[in-house]
Amino acid sequence: IFAVSTVHALVAKRATSTIPIVCAWVADPVKAGLVTDYSDVKSNLTGVAAIGDSLTGKRLEVLLEVAPKVKRLLAIVATAEGVALSSIRSLDDTARKFGIKITRWDVTTAADVANAIRETPKGSVDAIFHIPSTLVRANIDFLVKKARADKIPLAIHEDSLLDRGALVSYGPNPRLIGLQAAALVDKVLKGMRPGEIPFETPDRFFLGINLKVAKEIGLKIPGEILERADRLVE
Repeated sequence: IFAVSTVHALVAKRATSTIPIVCAWVADPVKAGLVTDYSDVKSNLTGVAAIGDSLTGKRLEVLLEVAPKVKRLLAIVATAEGVALSSIRSLDDTARKFGIKITRWDVTTAADVANAIRETPKGSVDAIFHIPSTLVRANIDFLVKKARADKIPLAIHEDSLLDRGALVSYGPNPRLIGLQAAALVDKVLKGMRPGEIPFETPDRFFLGINLKVAKEIGLKIPGEILERADRLVE
């Protein structure tokens, strides 16, 4: 079984303890309860962890480098997903260090996400910070439209979402994680047990900037950030 995301990996784990499972783009597999540790020899599951929650603080630091005037953030938290809860804790810790105020909306449905966007008045926040979750990621267009309408930055964790209209991304690249996971599938198909294959973390993390969005919202990106960026959308 090949499962993408923490939610789907948990469903697969509940379905079988014998069929090999390889998963990709999951949060911390130990915190999620997928395995007891990264080298769980008794498990029928292995994969590549996106470690989204542990990068949350760094992602906020990157946002503040790109848009140093940001003081108020909108964070939409899918409370049914463990990665979202651990990510918001990391965000809270880093935000306190920088004196950033967080407006938090807890959601469990797509309608909740839409309502959170609708009920956030224009001018009440300086940026939107995407808290990783399957629910909010599936409804990212609500966040994109709000950010563009209010001319504020949207910071996300997934490189591919830059093309949907976010301003800045910092995190793993889904395609490269897929290639890593494919190599694990190959090992399983050749006879290795998942318990013999430790969970992996991404080979690298990407900093991406959407220059088209920066121009739309009237934000000038510092030159040193542009030099560090792995990808620029123009």
